[in-house]
Amino acid sequence: SVPITLNVYNVGTGTTQGSAPGSLITTLTKTFDIPYRPSADTRCIGDQSGKWFSTADNTCYNGFATPISFDFANVTLPAQAVISVAYNTTDYGHNKVGPSLCSATAAGCGYDSLNVGTVDSLTVGSQPKPNDAYQDTVYDSCTDGSINPFGLDVGCWTGQQPAFKVTASQALPTSKDNCKNDGWKTYGSSFKNQGDCVSFVATNGKNQPSGN
Repeated sequence: SVPITLNVYNVGTGTTQGSAPGSLITTLTKTFDIPYRPSADTRCIGDQSGKWFSTADNTCYNGFATPISFDFANVTLPAQAVISVAYNTTDYGHNKVGPSLCSATAAGCGYDSLNVGTVDSLTVGSQPKPNDAYQDTVYDSCTDGSINPFGLDVGCWTGQQPAFKVTASQALPTSKDNCKNDGWKTYGSSFKNQGDCVSFVATNGKNQPSGN
């Protein structure tokens, strides 16, 4: 079991190496059961040696992807945000675990081999800093220097952005006043006009929005 923390920040104004993100919007720590990757397979040879073999696509892999999810309630997100995950290992992290029974073995501790997956392109939304990422690290990816506290790592993350999927629900009006003076237009395409918005509020949501 591994405690992992997800932090959401406002976007910072700095653009240089080590620049901090904006203010913290929300944070949540959950404990996940992260499975070990399968053992090395003899079918993986040469430069693939030591990897495990997937019969699903007849391919050798080093890592084993395990999606995790965090659920936030009553959190309002801006149009753009910085998202990060953090966890502790034997020697690194805000509260490093330190020596333990597993760290004294040849196999080591599972959390010492835990990584964050990356993706080469977005499927939804936009990436305001497509060449950069934020890190808190002893050895950053772009200059081999340290970044502490959490800050921007500039220029070498093109095509390798940390992989996150964010699902957010559209805020809806809670009073008729929210619908007036073109307020209904602030809810995206939920409502076709002000009357549609007022009807939704007056019926406590029984009359669902009829926009696109």
